[in-house]
Amino acid sequence: MNEYHVSIDLLYYTLGFIYGILLTHCTLVGIVALIMRKELNPVKKLIKYSALTLALSATIVFSIYVGELLTAYFGGAKYEMESLKIRITGPYWWAYLYMIVTTCLPTLPWLPKVRSSIWSFALISFFGLTSLYFERLVIIWTTIL
Repeated sequence: MNEYHVSIDLLYYTLGFIYGILLTHCTLVGIVALIMRKELNPVKKLIKYSALTLALSATIVFSIYVGELLTAYFGGAKYEMESLKIRITGPYWWAYLYMIVTTCLPTLPWLPKVRSSIWSFALISFFGLTSLYFERLVIIWTTIL
C-alpha cells in the first residue's frame, strides 16, 4: 500500500484551494478588463503579476499530476494503477484529457507575449477554472466506476 497520500494530501488540497481562488480572481480581472476596454497601466501591471502567479501555481499543480501518474506507475499499488487506467482509458477519458490540457494552459503566461495580452489572460484563466471542475468530475465519476 502507498502511504504517500498521507503526507501530500493536505498540501495538495490546500494548493488546489489557493489555485482555485487565484483562477477565480484572474477570470474576474480578465472579464472586467475586457469590459472596461481600457489599457491603464495599473491594470496591465495587475494582469502581468496575476499571470505570473497563475503560471507558477499552474506549474506546481501540473507537476503534482505528473507525480501522481509516476507514483501510480512505479509505486506498485495495484488499485492506484487500476484507478489511473480507468481515468485515462475509461468511458470518461475525454474529461481526463480536457482536465490535463486545461491545466497546462495556465502555464502559458511564462511567455511574455501571452502574459501581456488581456484576451489571452482572460481565456487562459477561464479554461483553467473549468479544469478545476473537470478535476472533480473525473475524480467522482471514475471512482464510481
